[in-house]
Amino acid sequence: MQLLTVPACKVCNNAFAKDEEYFRLFLTAHWMPSPAARTVWEQKVRPSFERGWDGLRKRAVANMREIHLPSSEGFVRTGMLKGDAPRMDRVAEKIVRGLYYHVAGRVMPLETKLNFYWRPPDWSPDTARRGTLITVDPAIFLCRYVIASRGSAERSAWWMLFYESLMYVVTAEAPIQSAA
Repeated sequence: MQLLTVPACKVCNNAFAKDEEYFRLFLTAHWMPSPAARTVWEQKVRPSFERGWDGLRKRAVANMREIHLPSSEGFVRTGMLKGDAPRMDRVAEKIVRGLYYHVAGRVMPLETKLNFYWRPPDWSPDTARRGTLITVDPAIFLCRYVIASRGSAERSAWWMLFYESLMYVVTAEAPIQSAA
């Protein structure tokens, strides 16, 4: 697997480290049927709990809620982690800004207005299919995007798929920067 990398200073790169740990916990805890998610859970997330990530572990347990899922034997009782949207959105923003730099070759303007949608019911599959594909590892992450300029604004949409099942859509709108 080849990771995408973009230049970033140490402060910017590490600014959301705890949010990124939470993001990884959330994704892998929900998608255990995915072999890739299970591997990340077993090799990264669970050992981090054992190494003393007490704060993350306590927050995760506090955000668990009991649910009942259908199974071949009836219903099975399990826990589900309630997502912390602001933390998740910060990581999604970092991902989108990195992807934007990767494809556009420039930094997304700081004044860009971003909107975040977890598992949206109407995520425009036809539009997404026409978007340009970025694949890191289809079992872990892939993304389709469109970037368009109209008038004085640049708009983009990013359809990110994690572990072949969790859709996160981010839309962005920024004023077009004039060359000075």
